[in-house]
Amino acid sequence: MQIRDKFYIDGHWVAPAGAGSLGVTDASTGAPWATIPEGNEQDASVAVAAARRAFDGWSRTSPEERAAALEQIAAKNAFYQQLLDGAGNEALTNTLRLLNSRVMLLRSTSMQAPGRAKHSVAELSDLLRALEKRDGKAARVAGSLHVRNAASVAIGILQESLLTEAAD
Repeated sequence: MQIRDKFYIDGHWVAPAGAGSLGVTDASTGAPWATIPEGNEQDASVAVAAARRAFDGWSRTSPEERAAALEQIAAKNAFYQQLLDGAGNEALTNTLRLLNSRVMLLRSTSMQAPGRAKHSVAELSDLLRALEKRDGKAARVAGSLHVRNAASVAIGILQESLLTEAAD
């Protein structure tokens, strides 16, 4: 069984402000798999602040930098990595990393669209504001809207690509 006694936040392992630990079970077997720190409001604040710093750095890039899709994708991945690292749950983080590999395909496709980077910054800003307010419902809505918008743009690009390919 794995024992974690720290959170990974802002690129560092940090001791939790909260006391206690939580058990994590293997979803496939139901057996105990790990223990992780039981975070508190202060721990959440530190993790959200790290995500904010990562986001602010990303959102302040110049329009020229944003034009380079690979740079945008790398920065956005760093933002999400901060959220994943701050989750404090290795099983959840590993599952989300697998899903994120699929999201990266969606992201790289959607970010090709003119103006998508600007919209993406605004959507992620809304998500961070909700996280900072500890408003789970608003965070869920903002995150869902961001994914739906990206998916809609990516699907449009892929459909156009298929139509162009079929016409050739």
